[in-house]
Amino acid sequence: MEKHERFLDRQSPPTPDVIEAALGARAFKVWRAVAAYLDEAYGVEPDLGFTGGTYGWRFRYRKGGRTITALYPEKGSFTVLVVLGNNELEELGPDLDRLSEPLRRVIEGATQYNEGRWCWMRMPGTATLDELKRLFALKRKPRGR
Repeated sequence: MEKHERFLDRQSPPTPDVIEAALGARAFKVWRAVAAYLDEAYGVEPDLGFTGGTYGWRFRYRKGGRTITALYPEKGSFTVLVVLGNNELEELGPDLDRLSEPLRRVIEGATQYNEGRWCWMRMPGTATLDELKRLFALKRKPRGR
């Protein structure tokens, strides 16, 4: 995973205004779209937490005790983390060729751990919102669908 300018000061949680200014208009528009989708499809609010000096502050979205995703704000962008377990990777298998090349590279290049592959996607650019929705649905089915 590449190193980016993240919010690394444990004493200073990022506010919405600070995040918007840091991300910039293009990335913040995508950030808002991802957050709006997670709220609409899962009815979840993010849990803001500090994950250490390398990764910094993150917004984790959980439903039913299970993490769907985490968003890490950065200067000019943000990173989406989705951990795909073996069952989820197996379910995704037939559709892998339908994903964009950048997203396929992320998934196929992610190290396989016991809990699955940690897929770090820099946004915007690595995946489309529709592709993220597909990955989120592997973690937890959206409500009403």
